Amino acid sequence: MAKYHVELTETVRAPKEKVFAAATDYESMPRWSKFYTSVRITKREGNVVNTEVQTKAFGVTATGTSKMVELSPERIEMTGEGKNSNSKVVLTFEQVSDGTKLVYIADMEAHGAMSSLLGPFAKGKIESLLREEGKAFAKYAEQLK
Repeated sequence: MAKYHVELTETVRAPKEKVFAAATDYESMPRWSKFYTSVRITKREGNVVNTEVQTKAFGVTATGTSKMVELSPERIEMTGEGKNSNSKVVLTFEQVSDGTKLVYIADMEAHGAMSSLLGPFAKGKIESLLREEGKAFAKYAEQLK
């Protein structure tokens, strides 16, 4: 098993409430993400959302579950479990002069095929994938009305 900690920041040129709304529209993720191929909400209770997801990264397709806790338009806490990885992610949203600063903090564990596939350059590969996802999300959120 390999463990990774990643922190990234992306500025989205849109108001915080709009960015938060885009981020919590989980089933739209496959429209803008290269990572998520399918997201289905299985349960929504108050500010807690459970999903079944299918992902594809580094040539590996995987299924898993995610639980998101929406803590106002400033924070989302996510946990994900799958055959090849587990993750804990915190997204924060801060209004800044040119839009919204989105901060992504993730702690991930890769095991099985994913751990072997990523090899010694794993953290760089993961950071690169997440940077791409951040830019794709920003583009998506900015074009929403």
